[in-house]
Amino acid sequence: MRDMEAAMSYNKKTRLCIELCILILGIVGCAEKNETTEPPVATRIQLVEQTIEYGEEFPDDIRDYVIADDKNWYEDAKLDLYGVNRDELGTYAVYIKHGDQRYETTLTIQDTLPPTLTLQKEYEAYTNTIVFVEDLVQAEDPSGVKYVRVLAEDNERIYETEPGVKEYRIKACDMHSNTVDVTIRI
Repeated sequence: MRDMEAAMSYNKKTRLCIELCILILGIVGCAEKNETTEPPVATRIQLVEQTIEYGEEFPDDIRDYVIADDKNWYEDAKLDLYGVNRDELGTYAVYIKHGDQRYETTLTIQDTLPPTLTLQKEYEAYTNTIVFVEDLVQAEDPSGVKYVRVLAEDNERIYETEPGVKEYRIKACDMHSNTVDVTIRI
């Protein structure tokens, strides 16, 4: 009988130990589960719309289009500039893909700047001699120069029959119709 009591006591102790282990593992498991099931803090991002002048350096870094408060966010992000035509004015969609998310912002290519005119040199002309405008000024523009003209004569050359110092208005126009004019003295 004593053996039977000892065996029962041993079984009760073993069962109690097993129940305690299960209870402890359950509590620890729940605690770990609660820690891992909390949602991660979302990275805040801000999309940036870009505007550039025709001929300027093209922004092709993802950081030009999105600002993220977590610097590691950029590692998994991809920039898609597929639909952007660098040679045409316009507003284009730019896409950023990060995981399952797709974000859209814009890139605007504009030409609002006129050509630059540079005086070639001090110029002396003689009467009854043709002076060409390109001998007087040099016009440059990233989009190209459509024309350079003398305004009063709407021509590309100057012809004087009378001696003296004369003023002429020179006008230049680029391929997107931006104009500039300057006064020169000959």
